[in-house]
Amino acid sequence: MPILDFLALSLSTEKYANTKICNGLAGETTLAQMPQLKACFEESYRQLDRMIAFTAAVEDRLNVHLRHGTIPDADLVEKLAVCKIKCIDVATQRVHALRQEVGSYALMWDTGFELVDMLLTCKFAEGDSRILQQKLARDRLKRVQKGGVGGMVGDVFSTNSAEAIAAISLARKLAPAGRDLQKMAAALDVNWRELYGLSDMICERHINSTQGSKFIEPCVERLRASSNEYDHDWKSKLGSSTIPSASSARA
Repeated sequence: MPILDFLALSLSTEKYANTKICNGLAGETTLAQMPQLKACFEESYRQLDRMIAFTAAVEDRLNVHLRHGTIPDADLVEKLAVCKIKCIDVATQRVHALRQEVGSYALMWDTGFELVDMLLTCKFAEGDSRILQQKLARDRLKRVQKGGVGGMVGDVFSTNSAEAIAAISLARKLAPAGRDLQKMAAALDVNWRELYGLSDMICERHINSTQGSKFIEPCVERLRASSNEYDHDWKSKLGSSTIPSASSARA
């Protein structure tokens, strides 16, 4: 999972920063004490904790369907798409922010930074993030169409009014295309910023409205050195070990 890989990278980089000596106005200090890097770590851990909690909550709901062999509802399907989109986005953005502050360390071998291009593989494999964003926006536009005038008025005065206004605005811009696929494609090309902006709002709504949780299974060697041995007793350990939050992992 990209966010856990980035958590491991952040922890190892912070360990390095705590020992890297720098010259300050009042004498020697460590790289970790530089205010810009401290702020970078704090923001990264905040966003990581947020996404880990959201993803774990979505997994809890998905596990119920997997155990009973039932089909996830539309809301859960959207949340699964949000996990894919936002976990990769957060990891990618925070990696970039971190490498901007640690200088040549990010260019060195065996620091973890040499592997970050794998995040691009995650973004476009097993469900292209852009395609998923388009699907979220498309389904939201369908709800605008289905709800009619009454539904639009209700949405505008709901707690998600900004999203509703964005959806209505985009729907109006696409309406002249009708059922003409060429015209619709051209309209989507012109309004691509609005399309992905609406998708971002949908993602934020799902994350903000979901009570966070913790993963029920152990963090399989993600935050520790790799192992060549298979743990045959892994089932008995379920529930006894959880993935730590970013803040607790630093302790």
